[in-house]
Amino acid sequence: MEEHTQPSPQSFIAVSTLEAGPGLQELDAVVLGIQQEDALTPTFEKLISNQNTKGELKTHIARDLGEKPGATLWLRGLPGLPSNIGVLAVRCAKDLDDRGYQEVVLAAATILQEKNSASKKPPLQTVLMCLPELTVVQTLPHGEFVQTRTTAWKVRQAISILSEALHPFSLKSKKSVAALPKQIWLGVSEAVNQAVIPEACHVAYGKQLAAMLTNLPANQCGPEVLALYARRLERLHSALVVDVFSLDDILYAGMNGIISVGQGSGEEPLFIEAKYTGNPNDKRKIVVVGKGVCFDSGGLNLKSEPLGMHYDKAGAAAALGWLQAVASEKLPINAVVLIPAVMNMTGDNAYKPGDVFQNVLGQSIEVTNTDAEGRLILMEAIGYAISHIPNIAVLVDIATLTGVMRAAFHKRTALFSNHAKLQQLMFEAGEETGDLSWPMPLDLRYEPLLSEETPADFKNYTAGPGGGILAALFLYQAVKKGAFPWIHMDIAGSAYDQKTRLATGFPVPSLFQFTKKLLEEKIL
Repeated sequence: MEEHTQPSPQSFIAVSTLEAGPGLQELDAVVLGIQQEDALTPTFEKLISNQNTKGELKTHIARDLGEKPGATLWLRGLPGLPSNIGVLAVRCAKDLDDRGYQEVVLAAATILQEKNSASKKPPLQTVLMCLPELTVVQTLPHGEFVQTRTTAWKVRQAISILSEALHPFSLKSKKSVAALPKQIWLGVSEAVNQAVIPEACHVAYGKQLAAMLTNLPANQCGPEVLALYARRLERLHSALVVDVFSLDDILYAGMNGIISVGQGSGEEPLFIEAKYTGNPNDKRKIVVVGKGVCFDSGGLNLKSEPLGMHYDKAGAAAALGWLQAVASEKLPINAVVLIPAVMNMTGDNAYKPGDVFQNVLGQSIEVTNTDAEGRLILMEAIGYAISHIPNIAVLVDIATLTGVMRAAFHKRTALFSNHAKLQQLMFEAGEETGDLSWPMPLDLRYEPLLSEETPADFKNYTAGPGGGILAALFLYQAVKKGAFPWIHMDIAGSAYDQKTRLATGFPVPSLFQFTKKLLEEKIL
């Protein structure tokens, strides 16, 4: 197996304050965000003592940059600057919001790469990016501005965007040969807690892992490969212990839903359990369950267009990405990640509509639609957690579960929960990180539909309205046996971009932020 890896942001991103940072002779380029006419940023003002340089730059900005947000101006050979230094000015809106700031950082990174690709001059290797000094206002979903974003928030966002933009996922045989910047300094005019930088890098790297695993096609990432990446994390972090259940182990454990979904494939299903112990003196645990359908053909209820259904493992990928971030940051929590990993295929032994099996909790399930497979394997993982993991403080499951949630929310994650406070904490974590979600009702009035017109206790699919709610309620039939707080994250809309056909790595940032909130609330 070829391992697909990307460099950690810690290897090429640092933060520069007014008092400490690179000198002019060390730089190849400076990136400025211009928000107020021709005003320069504090870091740049401090760095450049030559008034002629500042005056010439302001003249160019006033004359050549224009007022339209997103306009850019590349200058070299300014008086008083070393001849190798280029200055990239980016016009920014005066009322710059979250998305606008993210777009500015991405645009700057793209232009730097283009300059290195097109220029015959030595590449831009050391760059000072003063974009965290911009004023950014948070916008709530209803459109109102609520507060100015902190410097720490702007640094976190920049690190996340730069790590993806400068090291994008690609399976092309001829990858870009552009020389990438080896060091990017983020200029800030006020002190930033030094713990912010490594934490932001750990989250960005976990997000990259999640996106990379989601992007890998089914012939390069089946259940066995997911297990190998889990083992790789175990080798990197001493607080992690990984167990991989074989087909016989799954059968012995009574997780017949996983067996049923996977039996139509030539690749056997696996069940991955990864335990992280960051606080041995505390028995409480957070359990994260990730849906690991490495390819979903729909089974005998065959999908009309299965292209892209390798993204159906995005929940499992996010669980591993979150675990990497948690372990790298050494959060003082105890956590268990559970991943049922399968291929939902149409082989001779494929499960069929009308099949009935008993799940790990002893509930009988009728398969009314083989393309509603994700909830079957998630229910088994939740049931396993109830039976085998004591002291669960909260359980979160992550899944690309229903197309209706993608249609409804596009790029937001749908949140269902049996605990209003935790649902709100997860929503707030999304607003803080830009990994957005929206609370959905766990409407118990739909619950009787799960057991109507079936010889079993429950059927896995009910046609008609309320599909997202019914999928969540199906999982809730297992959750009720455990009596713990639970959040179901339907990431069908947020896990990947349909236009670029690339994964986002969501919801790693919001889940990490949620975990920190649980620590603050003393729930973990």
